[in-house]
Amino acid sequence: MNSSRIFCLSLFLLCVGCTHPASLQQRSTPHVDTTGLQDAVDLATSALLGQSHYTADRWTLVSAQQFVVKGRYVWKIRFKPARLLPKDPSKELIGAGGEVIVNIDQATRKMEIRYGE
Repeated sequence: MNSSRIFCLSLFLLCVGCTHPASLQQRSTPHVDTTGLQDAVDLATSALLGQSHYTADRWTLVSAQQFVVKGRYVWKIRFKPARLLPKDPSKELIGAGGEVIVNIDQATRKMEIRYGE
């Protein structure tokens, strides 16, 4: 068998191996790490509802982001009063302000509550 034929056969086998259903299955199944997210949302919700002046409103979780701050993982959980969110955001503007942001240090579970942004 000449070298060009061996090269073509090798290339074919490599391509077939790359597109084999088992290898596609392994590649197309992403791993999403949500470690700490549910805990952070639970802590932030408790902190928000623990503030007596916020219990009258209905709140909607609008974002959850994780950042590295001073070498530590911090979750930023943002809530907005439901009354400021339109039923159809394609036809109405979202109401300005009213946001409550809860920052949570993932390691210490220490929370900081901030308002608006």
